[in-house]
Amino acid sequence: MIVNNDQLSDRQLEDLDSLIAAARQVDGGSPAIYKHLLVLKRDVPCNFLYYTQEKPNNPGQLIGFLGLYFYYAKAAEVSLVVHPQYRHQDIAKKLLQTAYNLCQIKKTQQLIFSTPHKVFPPLLKLMGAELAYREHHLKREDGPFLPIISPKLAVRAARQQDIAVLCNIDKECFQTTDLEEMKERFNIILAEETYHVLVAELANKIIGKVHLRFDEDEVFLSDLAILKAYQHQGLGKELILHAINYVNSHHKDVISLEVETKNAKLLDLYFACGFKSFDIIDFYKVNKFSDEYL
Repeated sequence: MIVNNDQLSDRQLEDLDSLIAAARQVDGGSPAIYKHLLVLKRDVPCNFLYYTQEKPNNPGQLIGFLGLYFYYAKAAEVSLVVHPQYRHQDIAKKLLQTAYNLCQIKKTQQLIFSTPHKVFPPLLKLMGAELAYREHHLKREDGPFLPIISPKLAVRAARQQDIAVLCNIDKECFQTTDLEEMKERFNIILAEETYHVLVAELANKIIGKVHLRFDEDEVFLSDLAILKAYQHQGLGKELILHAINYVNSHHKDVISLEVETKNAKLLDLYFACGFKSFDIIDFYKVNKFSDEYL
């Protein structure tokens, strides 16, 4: 039985944790799973759960999961995992077949699949998938407060009146161009209690930022950015240290983040701040997604 919904229940999230744990034992890792999105009610039913039984009140064991994330205008990221004991039974294909109609409605032309490092499922090979990029997932656990020698930055929480500057930083550092979309994103983030955006000021000018998302067990660090005119001056590392100490001051012990493996300098920077790699995830792109593969 395939259950399709727009928000995972607590029971379904527990089932997914068990499924991921079983797959990780065999694969040595898991696809990228965005639990903070799965528990939110989204605008379309983009979660697909494959259970062993056809009884709604007792669906049995979760043996397959597919999640769609429509981050892009004409592309979607896919989390797809099948229990090792149930592989080679076309479960992945059945999940994709069920998700295909939604991709058609959303006019999705490209799919981006995440897989554990060096795991290349046969279905992706059949679909002509190509490696797009690779990410290190890093963690820093139980780290102490870190001294900042001769600090140059003043770091504070972002405010609504900072949104125009935050948009400008994203435009310069991440090549994002849709101003209205950026403004809407920052309005949502700054209104969300679990998100903290820190801005870095130098001589009373905002020159950088970093995002922190507080979950129950850990804090996710993302969107670290320093304006180009101020890069290569040690300010990025200082902002990371400020972020670590900010998290510690909120009594959280674990900080996680993701970095593309090709960004060796940024990886080294995080390693120097006490982060360690715990996972590598490969991202494969499938262009011109169609039902001919299904």
